[in-house]
Amino acid sequence: MSEKELNSVFRFHGGIALPIRCSTLVCGLDPFASVFLRGSLIGGPGCQLIGSGVCTNDVTSGNSFRQDQPTDKCCNIYRIDSEEESLVACTFTFADPAQDWANELFSCIVPGRVLVFCTMAYQYFRVTDPLSETTPFLRLCCYPDSVKEFQRTREVCPRLEAPNELTGASGLVVSYCQHHSVPLKVYVCVTDSPRPDRQTMRRFLSAYRATPQLNSFAATEQDVFKQLPNVESDTPMYI
Repeated sequence: MSEKELNSVFRFHGGIALPIRCSTLVCGLDPFASVFLRGSLIGGPGCQLIGSGVCTNDVTSGNSFRQDQPTDKCCNIYRIDSEEESLVACTFTFADPAQDWANELFSCIVPGRVLVFCTMAYQYFRVTDPLSETTPFLRLCCYPDSVKEFQRTREVCPRLEAPNELTGASGLVVSYCQHHSVPLKVYVCVTDSPRPDRQTMRRFLSAYRATPQLNSFAATEQDVFKQLPNVESDTPMYI
């Protein structure tokens, strides 16, 4: 089977009608952000795992779908309902998705807006004076630049400076939303940590708490820290 024949494939639990329409799609698009969402949004009241996607061109990959192994090249989809908001969450833990991944995701989910949490390695961050800030720190991307759907959100960090660009799953989501005019906000945490850590989780939490669409889903530092891998473990976190 050639690479061109390989596609991202999503499967949903029986009884789930497609496409799924929601007010906000919240995405954690790397190991750091996925750990954060599992501790803040996923697992609380009204949260249900409704589907998963195999999202790689590597046919040799095995998936347990727990997203805690290097071979788990998948994304999991959750529905979180409340009286105020209808949310869908997507967690994603590897760096090289198939190119059709975002198209397949948005063929299954039709959101009013998209909110993304992701990270950027400090070594790839480019600014005039990178030493003026200590890692980790937050940056914001907003498409279009002034988004009505996010106007009530309190700004908690500066915008991501050029020439920095988002790649991988985050880049695919940005490209899709720009092309299809889907309101999008991306919080990027620039970090030099090799694995999810408390300081990065705190930066994400400040953005989470400033987002009105997530006000109904309160999260504490303790909730998030419980999801962190054991820093004393000999098993390295995969990136």
